[in-house]
Amino acid sequence: FWRRWHISLGQWFMQYLYIPLGGNRQWIYRNLLVTMLLCGLWHGAGWQFVLWGLFHGLWLAIERLTGLAKPVQNRAVRALRIGLTLHIVLFGWVIFRVSSMDNFDQIWHALLHNTSSHTSDWSVFVWVAIAWTGCFIPMAVFGRIRRIWLAVPAVVQGLIVSLFILLLFNLSIQDAKPFIYFQF
Repeated sequence: FWRRWHISLGQWFMQYLYIPLGGNRQWIYRNLLVTMLLCGLWHGAGWQFVLWGLFHGLWLAIERLTGLAKPVQNRAVRALRIGLTLHIVLFGWVIFRVSSMDNFDQIWHALLHNTSSHTSDWSVFVWVAIAWTGCFIPMAVFGRIRRIWLAVPAVVQGLIVSLFILLLFNLSIQDAKPFIYFQF
């Protein structure tokens, strides 16, 4: 995940912080935690960002310590790894977006006890299904889907895109926080 998510930021932290700290040569787990902690602080000066950075640093250390970072050929194992990574990252994004740690407790309680007003909404399940399906579709299939999409009349494409936009609006929350970088 971290090699592909924010490539320029990740490369900067690796080149100017992780490697000077010792990289993979010495104190690898400390280097991971310090680097991710500072990555969290780079995003904002709040406890949620510190926790977010430490959370990802801890998971990177666990991945290295257990050998989970090594590639595998078994499709079932790869699918389990993708699912685990997805859930870890989504949990991390909850930490990242909360306004306070009290807010984090409220969100965590709502997730565990299914008390959110959006959890029973059918469109949530549609988006989750689309996201999961997209993780496992081979690239050759995407090429075929693209050719089919380009063959569809523009009016139909517009209607499909409009439907997806409506689904997104349906998922939106009225009092959602603005995009993180608009806060600076």
